[in-house]
Amino acid sequence: RLLREDRGGHIVELQDADAIYERPQHPYTRRLLEAIPVGDPAQIRARMAARQKAAEAG
Repeated sequence: RLLREDRGGHIVELQDADAIYERPQHPYTRRLLEAIPVGDPAQIRARMAARQKAAEAG
């Protein structure tokens, strides 16, 4: 089972791990899972470097 709390320590999601990955209920949990990099590690690093360069350029 996985438990996710908010900043105040309140439980906002408590499910079996498979259920959290397949059907996250809380919007923030969904965003966290969507942020997990998927794909070729070299492509992920290249995208991250491009974002960093763009951020530094302003």
